[in-house]
Amino acid sequence: MSTFKLRNSDNDNDVLFKDRCQARRAFLNVKQSMKDSLIAFFVLSESMDCVNEIGIPCDVELKTNDGGCFPVHRIFMVGQSPFFRAIFTNGCEESKQHEVQIGVVSERGLSNVIKYTYTRMLDVHDVMDTNHLGEIHFAADFLLVEGLRNVCELLLAMSPRQRTRTAKEFFMNTE
Repeated sequence: MSTFKLRNSDNDNDVLFKDRCQARRAFLNVKQSMKDSLIAFFVLSESMDCVNEIGIPCDVELKTNDGGCFPVHRIFMVGQSPFFRAIFTNGCEESKQHEVQIGVVSERGLSNVIKYTYTRMLDVHDVMDTNHLGEIHFAADFLLVEGLRNVCELLLAMSPRQRTRTAKEFFMNTE
């Protein structure tokens, strides 16, 4: 069982929580000004589901040339990809914008990169189609999402039958 630790800024003492729900309740009681600094706690300690469940609004939209528009949490994308870390933290123009154009990747590719970074899942239908999987691989490679790039390379090396079995067994969303 995981324990969750928060630092009390008033007296520099750590506050321990027994479970994610208890930590989430405490988080909801924190002043708005402190919520942003605590987002990192949830991202690093558990998964992005925590941030989504408590309703932290997305602060940037990623857009593709073929019409894709995806609201995301800047701080989470920075933690998932050196590409996003570079554009959002080094003072370049994109770090101040609320919409960022990612022109080289397709809507399908970016959609799956975001889904994978938030949930570690992919759509089984996209994985079964070699062309779609190629788009996802290109996007993951371009955006420097190493884990997804490695998954795509493994899946592309498999036969369609092996890919189907692996996809359904391990990490795919069949919805």
